[in-house]
Amino acid sequence: MSLTNVSYSMISGAYENVLDYGADPSGATDSAPAFQAAIDYAVANSKGVFIPSANVSVVYRIETPLVIDGPIDFIGESMNGVTITGVGIGAGNYLLSITDPTKITGMKVGNFTLMGDSACNCLYINNVTASTFENISVRTAVNGVDFAGTAGNNYQMTWSNLNTLTAISGSAVRVLSGGNVVHTTFQNCFFGGNIGFYANSGSGLNSTTMLSCNFEGSANHALLVEGGIQGLSMVGCRTEGILSLIADFMFDPQAGAACNGISITGGYFSRGNAASAIRFNSSSNGFLVSGNFTRQSYTQLVFFNGTGDSGTICGNYQESTVGTYPSIGNPINGNRPSVAVFNNQFVNTATSTQTLIGNFNPNPISGVSGVFRSFNGDVSVATNTFATLFDVADSGGLYIVQMWVSSAASTFNAWAVVSDSGATATSPVILTQNDGGSGSLFQISGTNVQAKQITGALATINWSYIRIF
Repeated sequence: MSLTNVSYSMISGAYENVLDYGADPSGATDSAPAFQAAIDYAVANSKGVFIPSANVSVVYRIETPLVIDGPIDFIGESMNGVTITGVGIGAGNYLLSITDPTKITGMKVGNFTLMGDSACNCLYINNVTASTFENISVRTAVNGVDFAGTAGNNYQMTWSNLNTLTAISGSAVRVLSGGNVVHTTFQNCFFGGNIGFYANSGSGLNSTTMLSCNFEGSANHALLVEGGIQGLSMVGCRTEGILSLIADFMFDPQAGAACNGISITGGYFSRGNAASAIRFNSSSNGFLVSGNFTRQSYTQLVFFNGTGDSGTICGNYQESTVGTYPSIGNPINGNRPSVAVFNNQFVNTATSTQTLIGNFNPNPISGVSGVFRSFNGDVSVATNTFATLFDVADSGGLYIVQMWVSSAASTFNAWAVVSDSGATATSPVILTQNDGGSGSLFQISGTNVQAKQITGALATINWSYIRIF
């Protein structure tokens, strides 16, 4: 005996079941009229819409765009079990639009896959607030999810388990010009496409959070912001295989916009081709880049292309299999008086060389900018001979150097100051040494800073320096 409309309603509770309206789960015929009729009835009667899969994977063929213009729940039985596929939707159109100029509040949407027709966009969100979107897969479209709506009318949304990795030729997620996303969280989302997440010029991201999101395989940037930001927090996010030559995360506000209040923490950057993990193309006002892990030889962790930046870069770990610091692994491309850079570790895995990179004086006196880099290492040297520690030929700046030897034959410790005016380093100024009065432990040979092992047999000199410049 076939199920009746009543029994369908009993299965789905208060929701309207699209099968009751004649939807075809085989995908053989157009289900758009049935879906739209169920949506319209639910909106008019304050109900919801249920899309069943009957415990199998079903496909609903949609030949005309669907529109939800009221605060209803729109729920599939499962993301893998329900596929809503557009056929002939056409360029510039959306498979599903959720939009109302007066604002839609309190929706629950999810548990389905949207598949475009390679020419259309998939999901349009306009003036939606206090709503939840979860377990949605978007595939085979130009753009995956587009946000329109003003700051007050695109507000307080939660997006969980949005997957946009497959066959998105444009952007996985876009904030359109004139649109804003405010007090919204994206968590456990996957962003693919040509650009993973794109905030267009004239758009706004305000108090937006991304938690444990993955940006993967984008031909352009993982994240590109050309609009304004007033608060963006990215926690535990990852980039992988990004093909941009410039940066994974690009902040490039246009038309007088500004990026204020950006926090990027606990992330993993696995480079594709980009020179920098993060790039600010104009002044960045108040940022934190901390506790991130980078791999595959980014030239800089953060690249600045403006002036007046203010923020902190600390506790990041940079790993490289090629090159040596500072040509590879430099945290920044240029010093900024109001940017503190400290306790970042660079590791050249080819040589096992480790460099601690940091900021000696984040608040310099009399406007003198200073980012310091510290390095430690060791070198074997025979008695009464000098060994080269480092070269100051092309750097400029002031170095505070420490060396020490502790062995059965000798124990001594010394500090010195080395200044470098450019091509030729001056002689070191000895601050202190406990070598028993046997002569200086430091000298300059050309532009090389050298240290001497004065007692005992072959010994290992341990040394470190802090460079202020």
